[in-house]
Amino acid sequence: MSQTSPARDVYEAAVEGAQAGPLRRAAAWLAGAVEVVFGSDGTLSRKAEVVVRRRGDGAEVHRNGAVSFEEAEYELAGFKADLDSMTQEQFERERLGRR
Repeated sequence: MSQTSPARDVYEAAVEGAQAGPLRRAAAWLAGAVEVVFGSDGTLSRKAEVVVRRRGDGAEVHRNGAVSFEEAEYELAGFKADLDSMTQEQFERERLGRR
């Protein structure tokens, strides 16, 4: 694809559960259990990340830091708007930090 291709033709963005080691997963599980005991649905302690992948090969090119699922959905909307409105070159420069 050329650098002037629409970014949405080259990349896709999605929300994925945050990657964490076994200790962090255990701590998150425990925090979720405590939330449920106190009347929450357990989602406050769950974390998510916005991940951008190349459509051609599925390679991950960007992963945001872990945030709440609500924040990740908000960030995803911004990424998708940029994918729809930017060229590949613009997206790579402005969102992926490439020159």
